[in-house]
Amino acid sequence: MTIPRLFAFVLSAWLLMGCQSPHVSPSEPVKTSLARKTAACTRAKPCDWSLPPDNPEGITEQKLARQTAESLSRQWKNAHEHTGLPCPGGEEKLSVFFDHLGAWQAGQPDAPEPEALLTTAETLRAAPCDDPALLHAHGLLLQEAGRYAEAFDLFLQAAARYDQLGASGILKARNAVAIYVVIHQIGDDHDKDQCFRWKDRALEFLAQGIARDTFRPEDLRPLHAHIRAHWKKIYWTRDGDQRHIVSRRIEELGGGEPWLVRMLRGHHEYRRAWADRGGGFANTVTPEGWKGFADHYAKAEADFREALALHPDFPEPIDYLIDIAAAGHNSGSETDYDWFRLAVEAQIDYWPAYKSFLFHTLPRWGGTPDQLAHILNMISENDRFDTRLPRYALYHYRTIASDRLTYPGPWTRRGLTLHPWRDPDGWAMFRHVYEGYLRHPGPIPFDRRELLMDYLNDAHQFDQPAEFLRILDEHYGSTGLDPAAFEKTHGYPLPLAEARARLQTQVPAFADLLSALDRCDFAEAGRLLDQLETEGADPAVLAPLRRTWHVRAELEPEDDWIDTRADPSLRPWSVHRGTCRPAFDGAHLGHSQDQRNLILLGQTTNGNWEIAADTVIVTNSTAGEANAALFVAKDKHTFVSLALYSDRGEAVLSRGSQDARRAPVSVEPAPHRNRLRLRVENNRFSAWINGQPVFSGETIEGFTWTHAFRLGFGGLYPTAGATVRFENVRFRPLPPHVSSEEVP
Repeated sequence: MTIPRLFAFVLSAWLLMGCQSPHVSPSEPVKTSLARKTAACTRAKPCDWSLPPDNPEGITEQKLARQTAESLSRQWKNAHEHTGLPCPGGEEKLSVFFDHLGAWQAGQPDAPEPEALLTTAETLRAAPCDDPALLHAHGLLLQEAGRYAEAFDLFLQAAARYDQLGASGILKARNAVAIYVVIHQIGDDHDKDQCFRWKDRALEFLAQGIARDTFRPEDLRPLHAHIRAHWKKIYWTRDGDQRHIVSRRIEELGGGEPWLVRMLRGHHEYRRAWADRGGGFANTVTPEGWKGFADHYAKAEADFREALALHPDFPEPIDYLIDIAAAGHNSGSETDYDWFRLAVEAQIDYWPAYKSFLFHTLPRWGGTPDQLAHILNMISENDRFDTRLPRYALYHYRTIASDRLTYPGPWTRRGLTLHPWRDPDGWAMFRHVYEGYLRHPGPIPFDRRELLMDYLNDAHQFDQPAEFLRILDEHYGSTGLDPAAFEKTHGYPLPLAEARARLQTQVPAFADLLSALDRCDFAEAGRLLDQLETEGADPAVLAPLRRTWHVRAELEPEDDWIDTRADPSLRPWSVHRGTCRPAFDGAHLGHSQDQRNLILLGQTTNGNWEIAADTVIVTNSTAGEANAALFVAKDKHTFVSLALYSDRGEAVLSRGSQDARRAPVSVEPAPHRNRLRLRVENNRFSAWINGQPVFSGETIEGFTWTHAFRLGFGGLYPTAGATVRFENVRFRPLPPHVSSEEVP
């Protein structure tokens, strides 16, 4: 079995020795063996740091997805049979429709597209067929299509018919949850009382379903996954977290399905433990908090152990037992590593177990870089490319890299100085995994075109231009990558990325230019830019570098600006609404998903600060209200924003979603690259667009900054769908000499 070498940033000994990666031919993965087969586990227990013996017939994520599809299809059909209502459109057609619907809900790759399913539902309903299960399913497909008002009406009709005919509690619960969700999607046309009523009904139906419905063993894991993934907000009513109410109600109704009951009750106790402890550092926890934490953890552990005894082949309770053991509250002798092994024996690619175990092995929780290296090798050496397992190593690398950058102390104390995205051994692991998937002869759990897009993007992140070109040459034609899809996904044109990589590999001055920019040698960078331009380098490649040079040269080091080129970990930013990803030239690409894109500093601050960025609208929102914004925020709901609407040439200073000040501004022509700057000083706000003052010393009614706040960027939109580039994002505390009257 072949694996990549232990990468340097998690092996201090290698770093101190200055080890270098050997050249590896494209056709040959990096080969090594574990440094030692026996190492100290996270709780000092010897272990072999290996996965359980491979069982090709064992359950995997893909097999579980097929079970989920079958379970959902069976629920729909059972609901229809329970009603006894004939469907004139054809019972066979309805049965096939429910099979396809279950496959779509379970994310099966061969499932019909939702548009085709919607057409089938409309045809069946026109027969006419008013079965409540069909009404419910039709509503889900309308909801997927964004036709929320129509979906809402059908969900209400289905709810009334379910009640009339005494349908399954679980299906009624799913319908009630859909009503709650679509109320929020519609917006202000529905009041909060209605929303809470449907929350309450959903919880009651869930209790009835678990207590009274009949389940096959293969139904339990899919149902638990649905509850865990989709019911977080439903549990919270006007009276707080209602998990205990659901558990109590199940007992009142007669007990119910034992595995589900214990999982639900255990999760409630687990949450109660953390509610008593609080989320602060250990030195902030009160004695009462520690006692509540221990008491509720003990109850949770008992429930999860009972659930495991009922179904030893179900890994779900073990996810929590890993955490309980890592926290030192395990009643038995098992370590978190023992529980982890048991989970992956049940399912080799059970993602939550890998995630929990690695988190507790990070240095800030007492783990060591050596242990992390063993874990990553243990995962990446596995050749189950028919599963997601090898790719977990890439996720863990990103997690460790983020931890390195966010919590540098524990790593620095171990003598680790190498930047994780400059580590050649890290790249070797990424390469090994991607090549394994792309060369695997059978089906893989990823779209190969999307996999290739990520492979190319990671080659950029690791600054591997030669590898980027090799990947294009070897895989582009056979995989069928769409350049437009690549740009939409990663925010930069594929031909531009290719041109940049060729310059890096063929023109020494280009590498010198990147080095000069990194060390802020602006005189040398300017000279090299001119040289490359004279020598005929691609202007499209030089343009973003020219802008970077101009901005950085303008901001002298003594100005104390903090320049935040996008890192793959997004440090120091955290995403609160929408998404954000790095572009190859250090820009941030923000995308709105729910009427807002909000990226805030991970750390709070106070006093007088300012934030600035260059902005470009990449794609508009569906309502055509393109804007880019800077934020000064207390949290994701409470903020002051400066938004530039470049299409209509207007700047808006807002409190939350309420406009406070408006001003006309001069904007740059398309593609509308505009410079925004927002300052908060003594509870007054000033702003500049393209160097011109638009607001000066404005007070915002109801807003005084008596507490810490966060700086940020993003946008405010009437609908989802906008993407904005934020280039040269930077912020600084105001020097004493700077005043609100000063124009930058």
